Amino acid sequence: MSLSVRLERGSQTFTLNGQPLARGGEATIYEVPGQPSLVAKVYHQPTADHAAKVAAMIAAPPSDPMAGRGHVSIAWPLDRLLDAAAPRFLGYVMPRVDKVRPILEFYNPASRLELCPLFHYGYLLRTARNLAAAVRAIHERGYVIGDLNESNALVSNMALVTLVDTDSFQVPGSQQVFRCPVGKPEYTPPELQGARFADFDRGPEHDAFALAILIFQLLMAGIHPFAGRYIDVGEPGGLSERISAGHWPYALRRRVPYAPNPHAPPFETLPPRVQELMRRCFEDGHARSALRPDAAAWYECLLESEKEMVACPARPKQHVFHRQLKACPWCALAARQGRDLFPSEEDVQAGRVGVRPAPAKATEVVQVALAPAPMARDLPGREVPVTAVATASRSGPVAAPPPLPRRPSDLDPPSSRPSDLAPSRDMPASAPQLSWPSGPVTVPRDEPIVLDFDPPPSRRRLPWHWVAGAAAGVLVLGVVLALVFSGGWPPNLEQKAQVVPNKKGPPEKAGPPPSRLFPNGQVRFLSELPEFDVRPGEWPFKKGDIGDGKPIKVGGVPSPHGLGMHPPMATFRNPPYAAVKYRLEKEAELLKATVAVDDSTQWCWSPATFTVLGDGKELWKSGEIAHNHARSQECQVVVKGVDVLELRVQVLNGNKGVHAVWVEPRVLQKFDSPDLPGKEEAPKQKDGGKAAGPGELGVELAALLKEAAQVAEWQVANKLVPQEIRDRRAALRHREGLPP
Repeated sequence: MSLSVRLERGSQTFTLNGQPLARGGEATIYEVPGQPSLVAKVYHQPTADHAAKVAAMIAAPPSDPMAGRGHVSIAWPLDRLLDAAAPRFLGYVMPRVDKVRPILEFYNPASRLELCPLFHYGYLLRTARNLAAAVRAIHERGYVIGDLNESNALVSNMALVTLVDTDSFQVPGSQQVFRCPVGKPEYTPPELQGARFADFDRGPEHDAFALAILIFQLLMAGIHPFAGRYIDVGEPGGLSERISAGHWPYALRRRVPYAPNPHAPPFETLPPRVQELMRRCFEDGHARSALRPDAAAWYECLLESEKEMVACPARPKQHVFHRQLKACPWCALAARQGRDLFPSEEDVQAGRVGVRPAPAKATEVVQVALAPAPMARDLPGREVPVTAVATASRSGPVAAPPPLPRRPSDLDPPSSRPSDLAPSRDMPASAPQLSWPSGPVTVPRDEPIVLDFDPPPSRRRLPWHWVAGAAAGVLVLGVVLALVFSGGWPPNLEQKAQVVPNKKGPPEKAGPPPSRLFPNGQVRFLSELPEFDVRPGEWPFKKGDIGDGKPIKVGGVPSPHGLGMHPPMATFRNPPYAAVKYRLEKEAELLKATVAVDDSTQWCWSPATFTVLGDGKELWKSGEIAHNHARSQECQVVVKGVDVLELRVQVLNGNKGVHAVWVEPRVLQKFDSPDLPGKEEAPKQKDGGKAAGPGELGVELAALLKEAAQVAEWQVANKLVPQEIRDRRAALRHREGLPP
């Protein structure tokens, strides 16, 4: 075929008449005559949407993390191709990337051992980090990959990554969002399984799921994270069903009917930070997509993990592992499985790579947990060693193997030193990543190899939350002892019973005076206040019902003063929201409510988030609320000094079925104002201003001590941030009548 085309911006005209480099169902790839660094993609049936989408991509390209270093990480369109005879859109030109293969051929041990046998675990870590860097660059520009999988991520023999098929990404345009209409089920998050991708916008949290799967496959011998051994009755489900149900075989907080795949390396082989992010993605992030680590978090995690790798004394060039492990996991796997995932140069030269003797009788592979060794991560002022330390060998030193002669091919074996790995954006090319033994390494035959990382016990530093909890406990104990010795607590009930009835009691604590916001009491429902700047969503803003006359009910309990705020459909760049404002005139101190989805909600396409703003500043934001997982959440916000209070509700994607409501939202005049019945009601007053029941002073002190103990407990259990601790202490001091 001969096709005369021209570049839209460059106005250069040339003819595409050579053999296609590749052909797909939607387009064909050609060489560009006279431009060896470019290729042309010509659509079989170009459309107006194709033309508009490519134009939007060219107008706002992402920042390539390997720009200026001779490699293209993102094969982004550079210019549109037009018909030379008429102004008709045909396709686009993009950078050409050579000597790369699909990432599948690197994380699959069989193909990696055949094509690039010296590509060891350090290279796999660097590949994962370069992949995270490319995905991060896409997200930073506002794009979503959508269909991230093993075929559109290409890798070179130097661990460099290139993302291709970028014209299938989700792209925000000036008039519309050009969605990604395709996706592979085995890389699709649970909330999108079975969905029609062309019907809604996708977000970075969906890419985060696919990114974690690819990183898992890179570091776990190509095993899919949801591919396990079925241990329940009946028939096992496919990968899509397992992903939808959250049946991750390594889950700790829920029972799943699958055990880890027996052919995968032990989960403990992964660096500890990588294990943590995997659990956040596949376990915590199953019901709450916002908890999944994003590409930036993966990049930082993998960067730190690379710095913590050590070399195996037996095979220092090819076996690398995390310093927390006591022994080399790859030597153990090679002995147990009959093949070395990262063979030596001698094995490669002798042709022994990938050979696995057939056992006489098939036996089940049993996973053995790797015992972690102590780490010196909390030891100040000491450089953590990054090489294994072995005892003296009775067999003498073992010299490093001679270098393997290079043979020209598309994928030459990489150098065995991690310092030769290709750098990413935040690291100079000359900075070494690992410290490797440069000379002979002694290997003991009879003694185990142990990593000498255990710091002296006297120099270890306790975690800060232990210290904070202990200090708070000592403080509470000191207050209790002071009260006991002074006779103020516990209360002497007999002494209280002997008080003369006519004796004047303590002065009654007067409540705050009436105000414009609180004319008849110290609590006021927002539904009783005049609203303004109402921004309706899918349905109009409602009081007491969600629309169509249906009363608000959460858990079967009606909310006559509730607010119905069904959010609108989200868009890509700026998700809209439903909102309402109230004038508090700086007379309230506390807002209380419950945010929820109404009982009428049967299914949510996307979870909702509730936000409270005071004078335009965000004061509080809920987690993701949806009928399918977290249905409600308590809301208690300090609004002291706030003039304009604003409530917002928004969704991440589609808004179908999200009947969002604020249950009995109300403001209190003071922090300790009596709330609704059953809502931490204050003690009722009797005649004479005395609280019902004996020992009111002791009861109040006991309550304050209980709250102080709760603060200390929350600091340890929930790891509250310092600002939350200060807010809680300020509320307690306010209740005691002490200055802030």
